[in-house]
Parts: sequence; structure tokens; C-alpha cells
Amino acid sequence: MLVLDEADRILDLGFERDVNAILEALPKTTRQTLLFSATQTKSVRDLARLSLRSPVYVGVDEGAATATPDSLSQSYIVVPLEEKIDLLWSFIRHHRHKKSLVFMSSCKEVRFVALLFCRLRPGLSVLALHGDLHQLKRMSVYDEFTRKESAVLIATDVAARGLGMIWIFDHLAVKLQSVVKIQRLIICVFTDFPGVDWVIQLDCPEDVTTYIHRVGRTARYNRGGEALLVLTHSEEEGMVESLTKRGVALERIEPNKKKCMSIRRKAESLLARDTSLKEAAQRAFKAYLKSIYLMKDKATFDLSKISGDELAGFARSMGLAVAPRVRFLEKKAGVMREVTTEESGGGLNFDVDDEDDEEDLFVGSKRVEVDAGDEFNVEQDLSLGSSDLLTKGSKKKKSKAALAKRLIKKGIAGNTVVKWDEDGEEVVQDPRRERTTAIAKEYEKGAGLGGIDVETAKAVLREEDAIDKAFFRERIRAKHR
Repeated sequence: MLVLDEADRILDLGFERDVNAILEALPKTTRQTLLFSATQTKSVRDLARLSLRSPVYVGVDEGAATATPDSLSQSYIVVPLEEKIDLLWSFIRHHRHKKSLVFMSSCKEVRFVALLFCRLRPGLSVLALHGDLHQLKRMSVYDEFTRKESAVLIATDVAARGLGMIWIFDHLAVKLQSVVKIQRLIICVFTDFPGVDWVIQLDCPEDVTTYIHRVGRTARYNRGGEALLVLTHSEEEGMVESLTKRGVALERIEPNKKKCMSIRRKAESLLARDTSLKEAAQRAFKAYLKSIYLMKDKATFDLSKISGDELAGFARSMGLAVAPRVRFLEKKAGVMREVTTEESGGGLNFDVDDEDDEEDLFVGSKRVEVDAGDEFNVEQDLSLGSSDLLTKGSKKKKSKAALAKRLIKKGIAGNTVVKWDEDGEEVVQDPRRERTTAIAKEYEKGAGLGGIDVETAKAVLREEDAIDKAFFRERIRAKHR
């Protein structure tokens, strides 16, 4: 007997090699094959590959008016893109005694939102489950979510169907009919999330099949459940129409503005203090846009319908001052070039690019070319350490010493650093760090012209080192006294 659960996914091309290997080891004539799925496939090609003879289709929902259980209450809400995270936070704060399962489209979004909400302390456990976690971590997250009476699990579609859990037992001595020692026993079980009260789809599912499997995590075994689908204005028409054609009826509801809470200020404060959290937010922003771009249903998922102001607002809702740069969109369609923010006053400003943009690291980089006979212009903001200055006649890059000599010859002053305190007053340099010898003071006067005189700098260091050693010895004597 061959039993395939979630048959529509297992028959996909990704599992073709594994299924074929199993079928080769099984008899074709004396085998009974059973296929199970909430969205069963009727593809003749897939069924023929399983060598089915006189197949019979049994559907428990053949006479049902809807494709989902009657005990499941389904609704959807339409909000601007920039209000999605605030909406989820408000929902969690008002359902602290419920067990909720939140679906998002990418691993990076799940990771960032879970980290952010854990820092904000919502009053219940916030867990994350996505494809980047290794098996032991998935098991611990599953066990913790199952054990708790109230918790929030933020997950990708890895949790939309049964979750595969693997237990490995080593060095088991089991006596069968013949004496056999089993050194390692591997048990794989597809488990479910028990007692889920709410299923929130914060990101729109790619199709109706994914929607059905997501909401199937609740209202199981004659129990009731609630499902909430969060859509943006550009996704509403296409998604609602697709769900209606498949017999999924949703009721539109409106959020209670009086109960909504904004975490934008707190998120900005957390990101300002934690660089890793800021980088996670930037990667989550890019991952969301990439997931929209890769969707097949362009009638529902269309980046051109998302304005630049919406994207800038979405970035601010995550605590980012400016929207991160998305290079793959700039290459494909130039969608992101028109995005402006109030803070930046112009196009996008970007701090960190993730691993998805590695191929663009050196593409299109601009270098300043300076000919030996060209005159420098101070207004061009050429700094002292500009290592990107190249000569036109030769591809050989100038050394820093050669550039420094040229700056000295041209009489161009280098950049200076001025530090300010919180009250706006200029920070005076520590007197102990001021130059004390005559040669050092003379060298500092000429340093404003830019460049480094290596020999003079060596002499300055020797003189100042002698003063520092004497000062240090005096401190030690005073301490001994």
C-alpha cells in the first residue's frame, strides 16, 4: 500500500525524483495507492505516472457550498501597505489569550517581525518558523507553540501544511523474529498545530490553493476557528475574485481605528540602537518586494500599482528612516527610481545591500578620472584619501603618496573633523593629545594643505613619543607616592 499525503505538492516536479525512486521499489499490479490532500490534483499526467488503474475520486466536499469548513469564520480587511505591521501588533495586543498563526511571504520578513515584536514585549510568546531554521530548531519551536495555551507563531508557507518532524534514535537494540540490532532508527511524522484560534494572512497568498491550506490550520476536528486575510488596495480585486470562483466566501470588515496602535516610533528607536535589527528590516523590505515581483498572478500582484509614497511609508512603518535600495527592480523596470521620502527629500538612500545583490557590487561604479595636467577644483569635494582618482592615460592606479604630493603641490587643503556635543558646542580636544614639541606644532600648521610628509611625520612621532613616555613615567611615580 502506498499512501501519499499532500499529494498535490508531492507530485510537483520538485519531488519527482524521490517519488519515482519509491515507485520503482514497489509492485505495480498488487499495489493499492491512496492520495490525500485538501486540494487534490486531477491531473491525468500526474496520476498516470503513479500507474493507477481504474482510479476513483472521493471528495468529502463534493456537495458542499464552500471549499472550507462551515465552522471556519472567514473575513478580510483592506489596509494601506504602511499599516500592516501596526495592524498585526494591535491584533496581538488585543488577543493575548489566544493562539494565533500568522503567515508572511518570506523568511526575512518572518525573522524581522518576530525579532521586533519580541523586543517590544507584547505580553505573550512570539515565535518564528521558516525555512532557514534547521530541523532541531523547528522541533523546539513546534513543541513550545504546542505546549502554550496562548502564543503567536509567525511563519512562512512551511507551516501551511503538515509540519514534518524527524526523530532520530541511535544505538537501539530491538529483537525481532530474528535477532537484529538496529543502530539508528529514523521516524518521520507529519504533525499539526493543535488548538489554533486565529489564522492571520498578513501577506496575500499566491493563489487560492495556498489560501485554503493556510486557513486549514484552524477549525479542525469539529472545532471552530477564525481566519483573517489582510489585503492592500491593489490586491483586493484580483484575490477576492479568485476566491469567489473557488467557492470561498469572505466578509469584508473594517478596523477599529480607536483600538489601533502604532509602533513606528518605538521601532525607529530600536533600529537606531541595534544595527543588526536595522539590517534585518532592510532585508525584510527587499524580500517583500521580491516576493511580489516573483508572483505569477500579475493581475493581483503588480508592483507598478504600488506608488513610491506607499513604499516609503512601508519602510517607515518598519522603523527605517529611508527606503532601502532594491537593485533588481532598478534593472528590470526602474520602478524604484521614483520613490521619494520626506526625510531624504529626493530619491532613495541606502545603507546595506543583502546577499541577493552581490552580483551588483561593482556594476556601474563611477570613478573620478584626473589627468596629470588637469586643475583641481576645491568645490568638487575631493577628499584627502580619495583612492578612486585614476589617470586618463594609464589604467595604473595612483598611490596614496603620489596623490598626497599632488595635493600639496596644488595647495589644496584636506578635510578637517569637527566634533559637537549634545548641546551643539564644539568638543575641545583633550589637552593631553595636543602637540607639545616645536617640530610637531610646525608640522600641524602645514598639515592643512593636505598630504603627508613621511620623513617629517616620523620625526614628529619620535619627539612626541619621548614626551609621552616621560609623562607616563611621572604618572607611575605619582601613583607609587
